[in-house]
Amino acid sequence: MRIVFLLILATFQLSGQVLPVQFRSDWIKSGIEGDFTEPATLIGVTSFGAIPDDGLSDDAALNSAISSVTGLTTIYFPPGAYHFSATVNIPDSIVLKGAGADSTFFVFDLSNAQLNCINLQGSADPVFQPLSGGYLMGSDYLVCTNAGAFFSAGDYIEMRQLNGTWDSNPASWAEYSVGHLSRITSVSNDTIFLADALRISFDAALNPEIRKLYPVKNAGLECFRLSRTDSLATGTNYGIQLSRAWNCRIRGIESYKSIGAHVIAEVTAHCEIRDSYFQ
Repeated sequence: MRIVFLLILATFQLSGQVLPVQFRSDWIKSGIEGDFTEPATLIGVTSFGAIPDDGLSDDAALNSAISSVTGLTTIYFPPGAYHFSATVNIPDSIVLKGAGADSTFFVFDLSNAQLNCINLQGSADPVFQPLSGGYLMGSDYLVCTNAGAFFSAGDYIEMRQLNGTWDSNPASWAEYSVGHLSRITSVSNDTIFLADALRISFDAALNPEIRKLYPVKNAGLECFRLSRTDSLATGTNYGIQLSRAWNCRIRGIESYKSIGAHVIAEVTAHCEIRDSYFQ
């Protein structure tokens, strides 16, 4: 007996979802601008009094090491456990580097539930200046009355607007969730030219405005394990906070037993968080 199978081919027209143009973004410029500037200077934290594995606070030793340097510097932590009882604040051009996440351990025991373990945090002008034009997607300029009195080429800027009607459950800490960061390439009369074109359109009805940023730059954390041992309510703090940071890098970090988020990045641009493990 011969059995014949008939194969029927059906052609279907498939339609995939396509992200609308107004929500697309060019990610080619994401991450560090150019290359991360590796510090040429290296100092050891043990030279400033830190003693690994002694169970005592190393806050003073690290603060002394940070205060002693100017310019790009790596502060090295040999293998062992280092204990901290206060937030570590990393300024411009400082990299904290261990021997590896399996051998250098940062142990935090903080008494205040609102404290972060490590901050990479810049600052900003307290006053925003209103914008009158240029704030549409793809624009590389903004119009601000008397711009030259407030901004100069090379300045970093933060742009923001009110949330609008989409924010159906407003919270005070999230009043300005929509924004844009860039550097100023030049200023001409009332026009500010930007290094990074706008990735979305802003709405005149939501009062778009800008101010100058003073970000922490070229700072980093590398090759150690971070843990927090005190027991406090969850969601009140962060293991590592990047706030108003630019061209900063977190690499080779293991974060263990965070009380709130392991890492938070806000008002931050051109930073990298990579090759790390959070549990």
